Amino acid sequence: MNQKAAISYFDKLESNTPPVTIVWHARGNQGAVGASSNITDLVALLIGLHSMYDATSAPIFGAAKEGEPIRVYNRIGKDPIEVFYTPTKLDVIVIVDPTIARNILLQGAHKDTIYLINTDKKPEEIARELKLGPSRIVTVNATKIAKEELKTKRSHPNTAMLGALIHIFPFFTRELMAKTIENTYEEKGHTVVSTNQKSMERGYTETVEFDGREIDIPWQETVQPKLLAWYDILPGGAMPAVGNFSLNKTGTWRTERPVWDSEKCIHCLSCIPPSCPDNSIFTKLDQDGLKKFVGFDYDHCKGCGVCANICPVKAIRMISESEAKNE
Repeated sequence: MNQKAAISYFDKLESNTPPVTIVWHARGNQGAVGASSNITDLVALLIGLHSMYDATSAPIFGAAKEGEPIRVYNRIGKDPIEVFYTPTKLDVIVIVDPTIARNILLQGAHKDTIYLINTDKKPEEIARELKLGPSRIVTVNATKIAKEELKTKRSHPNTAMLGALIHIFPFFTRELMAKTIENTYEEKGHTVVSTNQKSMERGYTETVEFDGREIDIPWQETVQPKLLAWYDILPGGAMPAVGNFSLNKTGTWRTERPVWDSEKCIHCLSCIPPSCPDNSIFTKLDQDGLKKFVGFDYDHCKGCGVCANICPVKAIRMISESEAKNE
C-alpha cells in the first residue's frame, strides 16, 4: 500500500467549522445506504467514548431497486449538525460504481475534493478515464474483495469501501469500524459478521492512495441539471405521454448481465414477462408457429437476475460486465 505522507486527509474535525460532506454514488442493491448508515452508527460509538461528533445520513433513490443509480449523503461534524439540504459542494465523493454517468458522479466536485473509487484500475488510470482533474484519489477493488470474502450470490462491496474510508477519516479506527459492522450484522449470525469484518479489513489494507494534484490529469466541467420551475410542472405531476420510455437505456444501470446457453434452453419461456420486469427478452415464432427464446435486449436489461433464478434448466447465468467485455 502506498504511503499517504504527501496527502492531507481529515485526521480530525474542528469546532465552529462546516461539517464534512460525503456522497456515495452506487446502484440499487450495492449496499451504499447501509454503508452510509454505518457512518452514523460509528459516530454514535464515538459519542459513547466521549468524543463530540455528529453525523447525518440521507439517501436519494427512485422506485426501481435493482441497478438504479442512487446517491447517499453523509455530513460529519464536530458540532451538532442542523442543516439538512442537499450539499452542493462535496468534500469526499465515494464512487462504488464508476459506470454511472460522469455528469452525475462529479456534481458538487471541486479542486479539493477527495475521491474514493471502487475499481480494479490504477488511480491515475481511473482519474484520467473519469476526467477527475488534479485530485487526491483513493482506490480499492472492493468488488473483488466482496466476492472473495462474502461468497454470496450478490456480494456487496460496501464493507470493503468502509475499510478504505478509514484512510480518509483516521479517527474511524478499524476497531470502531469492526464493532459497527458487528452491531449491524449480529442478528444474521457470526459467519456474516466475521466475513464482513474481513472484507472491511482487506478494504483497509488493499487501498492504494494517489496524490495527483501536481499531475496533468484532464478535467472537464460537468453541466449541472436544470431544475424545473414551479410553472413548468403540470398540476399533480401529470404525465401527458409515455411514448419515450424505450429511449431510456436502463442497460447502463447493469453491473451483471444474463447470458444464454442455447443448447440447454428448452424454450419454456418461464423467463419472459411477467418474470422479466423490463420486457428485455427477445422471442420469435419458428416455422411451426411456436414462440422461441432468441436473446436479450441489453439496452434495457438492468441485470436483476430474475431470469437466471427462474430458469428450470439453468440455461441462463449471470456474469459481471467486466467479464462480458473480455469474452
